[in-house]
Amino acid sequence: MKKRNISVLIIILSVIIITVCIILVTKAINDSLSSSNITVSALSAHFTVMFLIISILDLVIIMQAIRLIERKPDMYKYDIPVAIMSERAEQIKIQQNKNELYAAIVQTLSDEYEAVYFVDIETEDYLKYTRHEEYKMLWLDKHSHYFFTEIYRFLMKKRIDKAEMNKLSEEITKDNILSVLSENSTATFKFNTNKSGTTNYYIIKIVYFMDKATNHIVVGIQNINSWIQSENEYKEAVGQAIEMAIIDDLTSVKNRNAYVKHEQELDMAIESDSSTEFALVVLDVNGLKHINDTLGHKSGDALLKKASALICEVYAGNAIYRIGGDEFAVILLGDKYNDRFTLLEQFRERVLENMDKGDVVIASGMSTYTPDIDPSAESVFDRADAAMYENKLELKKDQTA
Repeated sequence: MKKRNISVLIIILSVIIITVCIILVTKAINDSLSSSNITVSALSAHFTVMFLIISILDLVIIMQAIRLIERKPDMYKYDIPVAIMSERAEQIKIQQNKNELYAAIVQTLSDEYEAVYFVDIETEDYLKYTRHEEYKMLWLDKHSHYFFTEIYRFLMKKRIDKAEMNKLSEEITKDNILSVLSENSTATFKFNTNKSGTTNYYIIKIVYFMDKATNHIVVGIQNINSWIQSENEYKEAVGQAIEMAIIDDLTSVKNRNAYVKHEQELDMAIESDSSTEFALVVLDVNGLKHINDTLGHKSGDALLKKASALICEVYAGNAIYRIGGDEFAVILLGDKYNDRFTLLEQFRERVLENMDKGDVVIASGMSTYTPDIDPSAESVFDRADAAMYENKLELKKDQTA
């Protein structure tokens, strides 16, 4: 390109020289014509010679310019610099393509991550993209070295608890990350921060960029507050659903479904360990059918609520169930099992007091698990149910006396 420019300048210069010469010759002719010392033929010959000399000179200059334009460069002379430049250009192109790929990846992560690192695991060089809250995007923040020093600084700014920071410093090391990634597609580390009484939950996810051969990893730091909230809400919803499935709507004690489940657990305990200790109390509300038939179901419901309140008062802290329309059951374990006879006596005394006042009357019967004769919790229940009917008859006799 430089040679072509020089050639063009030479051509332009030759044109200027010819023009100047023509101007000079023309002036000389005019001067000579005004003088009587020279003839016209001599002047013409003089002009012709000068014109030929100028033309030959200009032709030589133009030919030299053409030679420079058509001359090929000495390729051997330029082989090494051209090769180096080509290699550098290829490296720049590869890096540009890689940066474009990085940018495309981070944009897909903008909604979820507040920081993303692309790390050369060998050199620890990294690109850091951080979230720009105003634009809700990840922007290139830093291109630097010593990734593991940088990640510790980043975590320290989050005001992580000292014990948790020590744990992370052991987990987020080059050797540990490579070890985890050798067995799993993703290395995951969780931590939380507490600032001004507000707890924030984070997760660090690390994967290989493209594949292991690249020696590059992608490190994403994600705030998972919304996920934790959703999980807690889900657990709460499931808990409420379970509670609704096992709680009696009317009395708020556990229902028959819950009792059956507990009975199954007792049967499993009996099969695995015959030394299990428990007792069952079966209770039945007297006069419910009569109240429903004469005063209506609202009055019947009120009676059941009173009965449930009395049972819960005496047997507080025990597993209490409404297992039928007017029937309740209590499972006694631990200390309550040891106090079973005292509790039954207290309950029956309260029932007799209610009878005198015309209040709710509840028949009761209790039975204790006996390994030699009880293959299951059901057999214990059957004996307690039979004892309850005996008490029911006694109460009816007292009411009619």
